[in-house]
Amino acid sequence: RIRVVFKMALQHPKLAANLSFLFQERDFLDRFSAAAACGFKGVEFGAEVPSQWTKEQLVAAKESAGVEVVSLCTPLGDKAGDKGLAAVPKRQADFTVALGTAIEYAKALQCPRVHALAGVLPGTPSSHPIWKQAELIYISNLKYAAEECAKCNITLLIEPISTIQDYFLQHQQQAVDIIRKVGHPNIKLEFDVFHAQTMDGNVCDFVSRNAENVGHVQIAQVPGRTEPDEKGELNYPYIFERLRLINYQGWIGCEYKPRGKTEDGLGWAADYLKKDPS
Repeated sequence: RIRVVFKMALQHPKLAANLSFLFQERDFLDRFSAAAACGFKGVEFGAEVPSQWTKEQLVAAKESAGVEVVSLCTPLGDKAGDKGLAAVPKRQADFTVALGTAIEYAKALQCPRVHALAGVLPGTPSSHPIWKQAELIYISNLKYAAEECAKCNITLLIEPISTIQDYFLQHQQQAVDIIRKVGHPNIKLEFDVFHAQTMDGNVCDFVSRNAENVGHVQIAQVPGRTEPDEKGELNYPYIFERLRLINYQGWIGCEYKPRGKTEDGLGWAADYLKKDPS
């Protein structure tokens, strides 16, 4: 029944497998071909990847599988506790290096999107003056990053995250406000529905009001961060319909924790993965 509604809701979704979450039973480089075997035409992965795999290894895995890499992240940073660097005071030089690494990987992989991780401000409440300082640094770094990415035809993404303690960017409206303050056409919102529901709720109204800012979408059920058809707070057929109504034509990243073997939990996506998303 769920699958029938999914099929009706969105005619041509472009699903991308997040290889940092799916196919955990396989070695990372083997996940590209595993995703392709399930019908995924696109893949994405997290910030841990550049520190573990060379560009050449990733390109070989991508090309062997015949998939697109649709999004990747800036590295976390090289100090203990780093969760990104874009909003971290006194780390602007480190962010520049991290951004350069991400761009080089994106160019090699022909990946059109880079997510700039904001980073954490540990042990300080959001009312602390350092958060205002961090916002100014964040805006400055993002202006630079948006321009550098634009030179390579790469879209810069920012994403509010609910699962990292003391993460600077946590709320959807906060992200939209930052995008407006940056004021560059090459920065967009990575709208992760799981994080949005966890922190703010009212996800469909938000995405309808901010359609022009959405550059990428990711999905998982709340509260378990499992497959979209798991019982939970989110009605994904309705969310997919709202994405259709705002004419969202980008990729939808499957960033969830499978309840078991990844392949066994893809029933909800079976009809989508049979289609050519181009």
